[in-house]
Amino acid sequence: MVWALRGLVSIGVLAVLFTVMDVSATWNTLTMVSGTAVLGTLLLFFAQVPLLAWRWVRIVGMLKGHLTMVHAFQMTLLGRFLNQVLPASFGGDAVRAWQSTRYGLNSVLAVHSVLIERFTGLVSLIAIVAVALLFVRPTMVPGGSQGGVLILLALFAAACAALALVWLGRRRLRDRELFARPIAFLGDALRTVREPKQFFWLFVGNTVSNLLSIGAAVTIGSSLGLEVELWVYAVVMPLSFIATILPISIAGWGVREGAMVSLLALFGVASTDALALSLLFGMTLLVSALLGGLVWIPVTVGNAEEAAQ
Repeated sequence: MVWALRGLVSIGVLAVLFTVMDVSATWNTLTMVSGTAVLGTLLLFFAQVPLLAWRWVRIVGMLKGHLTMVHAFQMTLLGRFLNQVLPASFGGDAVRAWQSTRYGLNSVLAVHSVLIERFTGLVSLIAIVAVALLFVRPTMVPGGSQGGVLILLALFAAACAALALVWLGRRRLRDRELFARPIAFLGDALRTVREPKQFFWLFVGNTVSNLLSIGAAVTIGSSLGLEVELWVYAVVMPLSFIATILPISIAGWGVREGAMVSLLALFGVASTDALALSLLFGMTLLVSALLGGLVWIPVTVGNAEEAAQ
């Protein structure tokens, strides 16, 4: 039932976008992408995998566990594949944590390592947006969109302030049953990266990984002939990534398109161009993730053999 509802959200949003836009213009924009750009985008996505695996190994080590780079690489490929085919964009992370227990991690450590990975990745995205906003010049924003950008800035500042208030009031919130576990986990997560050197390298790994995704969007956009400043990509793409985390669609489809069309419109990008960019980004991400399906086959066979014993 939940899967069906999320499917309806993805299909519904895409249907609305295609209804209010010129489909033929969007198709014409899609066909402008070059094979070189698609190949370059795929390589950028593939380059993320060993980096994400290294990040996971490092986090597991911070939690006093052990995970080999080979196993982390395999499970990262698997997670990326399932994140694209399961209803929620983090479904693959759940399977990845579960499968990692086969390689010696206890269930609590496995879950915490994946959650910390997600949390620190989110912090990196917020940091990228904060820095990029400093370089967004008034000339990048059409006159009619300046109010929208101001609202975006206000919402971003409010979100950062809310996170700060949650952290400052964590002791009071911990006393309330509803917030006890999330706040306790937040404290545990921060304690794992308390050492400046460890936090620095973890932050660098997250940032480079996110920049590779932004670079993939820049590669596609340049091939489509979109005149979009690099700093605009650095604002729009992380916010779109954050939107896809919401478990309301299938692998973020529809939500990502709606977010990118709305955000890029603030910077004067035509809706048909923004939709084409988002669709190409999603399709190349899906193609790059299909390699993880090759990992899923032996994993499924292995699980079946264990169950039969």
